[in-house]
Amino acid sequence: MDLHKPRAGGQPQPSPAEMEGRFVAFIPLSEETIKGQNGQPDKQGITCNVVVFGNGEPFEYGATEGRMGGAARPAQCRVTLPYLIEGGVYSQQEIMRAIRPYVGRPNSAVLGVITKGTQGTKGNPPWLLTMLEDNDPRWQVAADFFNKLAAGQIVLAPPVPINQGGTVGQAQYTAPPVNQPANYTQAAPPATQAAYTAPAGPPRPAAIPEAAWAVMTPEAQAAASAAMMPPSAPAAPAFNLDVPPAGFETAWPYMGPAERQKAWESTVQPTH
Repeated sequence: MDLHKPRAGGQPQPSPAEMEGRFVAFIPLSEETIKGQNGQPDKQGITCNVVVFGNGEPFEYGATEGRMGGAARPAQCRVTLPYLIEGGVYSQQEIMRAIRPYVGRPNSAVLGVITKGTQGTKGNPPWLLTMLEDNDPRWQVAADFFNKLAAGQIVLAPPVPINQGGTVGQAQYTAPPVNQPANYTQAAPPATQAAYTAPAGPPRPAAIPEAAWAVMTPEAQAAASAAMMPPSAPAAPAFNLDVPPAGFETAWPYMGPAERQKAWESTVQPTH
């Protein structure tokens, strides 16, 4: 069981506009009703952890456009990619439709690229989570990230506050040494770091790629493993190598352990 500190309300999250064109992974946690403000109707939203992938470049997020009566603000946080951002709430219809089947399955991540559609309601093009092809190498990129995160080989430094005062999130996190990348180290994660961990499961059949295995449910993994894994080889019988089998009495004193083992094995009739 992972232990986490409560997430403070109102923390910045990356919007689809800020993630446009980027490869991301949504880990949908729960669906809830978002209370409307300033006369706006209630709407549904899905709370997610989101991984924004990249190659060590900075990523800024948390800007708002001043909708629903609030004031617009610039980006509030800067991180180094790839990065896992916890607890965002997304209400965009097409994104919700893509990730809703996996709500409540914390070992499931929905991969895709954030793009803008060409048709929408009220003149607003919808935000889409465009799927990857089966042979896209980014499946393996995601699998490697989650495996390293679960193994404690990646430690995520806290977001760097920008355009604001104070700190964001858990201020007691310790940043990595300056001669290390901002979000990667071989050290174990600090106790306060909220790491995405996958429980140990059955062995993966060689025919199933790691990326596909990573997004399968535990039940599906168990079924596939039972159906596809080869049976364990029977243990080799143990023989008393000090006693010769019939017919080897004369040669026995001159035979080594390996030769004596073969001699005994040659006398055992295979069973079918």
